[in-house]
Amino acid sequence: MGLDTRYRAIFKSLPQPAFVIDGRRRILDCNGAAVRMLGVAPSCHIGDRLETCLPGLEPDELAPCGPTEFERRWNMHGEERHFRVRVAPVLEQERRPPAVDSGNGAVVVITDITERRRQLSERLRLGAMVEFIDDAIVAFDGEGRITAWNPGAERTYGYRRDEVVGQDVMLLMPRDRKYEAVGLHDRVLRGGETVRVETLRRRAGGEVFPVSLTLSPVQDDAGRIVGVSALARDITDRWRLQEARARHLGDLRGALAGTVRALSRAAGLRDSYTALHQQRVARLAVAVGQELGMGAASLETLETASLLHDIGKVSIPAEVLVKPVKLTTLEMALVRSHVEQGWEVLHDVPFSGPVAEVVYQHHERLDGTGYPRGLRGDAILQEARIVTVCDVVEAMSSHRPYRPALGVEVALAEVERHAGTRYAPEVVAALRRVLDTPDGGLRRELAETFSD
Repeated sequence: MGLDTRYRAIFKSLPQPAFVIDGRRRILDCNGAAVRMLGVAPSCHIGDRLETCLPGLEPDELAPCGPTEFERRWNMHGEERHFRVRVAPVLEQERRPPAVDSGNGAVVVITDITERRRQLSERLRLGAMVEFIDDAIVAFDGEGRITAWNPGAERTYGYRRDEVVGQDVMLLMPRDRKYEAVGLHDRVLRGGETVRVETLRRRAGGEVFPVSLTLSPVQDDAGRIVGVSALARDITDRWRLQEARARHLGDLRGALAGTVRALSRAAGLRDSYTALHQQRVARLAVAVGQELGMGAASLETLETASLLHDIGKVSIPAEVLVKPVKLTTLEMALVRSHVEQGWEVLHDVPFSGPVAEVVYQHHERLDGTGYPRGLRGDAILQEARIVTVCDVVEAMSSHRPYRPALGVEVALAEVERHAGTRYAPEVVAALRRVLDTPDGGLRRELAETFSD
């Protein structure tokens, strides 16, 4: 059976494996794709029955009365793959193509549909997930018209599918979130981003509720972005729980703050100077922390540690604390022990920050000359560096039983002289700035306090 040149060119160039068989199902010719499928030279199979080369083919299937197709699975190169087999019998003499010269033969074309079946299976699986998932899945096109709406969206938003498909997706946005929504959609449609955000949406009845939202681009077969898929999860219960926790935490912080103030005042029952000193240091320290741009959590730690930095002095006899003459070596060692005592009192308290450690470090110095551990440089917390400077300035500025007040300027000059050696220079400079503000409010207020 001879092949016409034009038909042979088409036959040979087909991307799918193709065979020409005679009425006895013997291979008369095959193309390059068929050779690659069988893995041998075409001459090796010319004359063989096709069902011998490809087990599983039935003789009746290869000799149909008209065009037919069916599916088969074959192991190709160690992998099971799915194929669609199309069999086209040769027409009568006056109508057949010049591929064969017998009306009993056929052309067999085999198409690998493994990937197509896999994609179909995946689409079916995803489709089932979309239908049964609790989360709302809404798709809309580049114009913002809703194109898909799963049962989860019906439950979440309260609209039926037929009520919203074709409507503007802004239907679901609270009025004050529409500009935000436009920006998010633009990031997906123009930038191809996948965006995750917590925001607010609106139900059919007008109720506004919080959602965890994931926006993803929808692409056509050519890879062009043609819309947006929005997966929304109602997080109302989580927000309510967070609000309840925040209220509870606020209550706990309020109780803890009250306890801190009570402890600070308790120190004053034995030594009135200590309680007032801690309050003054706290005011200075917080002002310095704000000047240095510290965050709210650090400022809270700073204030609490300042209010309690001398709490360990409750273990020291009052007569030693108010002694009007120079302390003995033993008495000085006893006074210095207040740092460890303070840490012992505070280290098991669940403060939100390192309050106990700041108290433990507030007599350390940058050059290692401080106590009790002789810490140096970066080993000293920033909060402790601030408390240290404010502690020195307040103590020197105030009246003590063994000496009169030296004044704010003398105290500032002292810490400035040792800035960079004993004291953190940025803290000293910040303290100078907060005391030298144009209105002089803090300096005046503190000076009045120091003179008490």
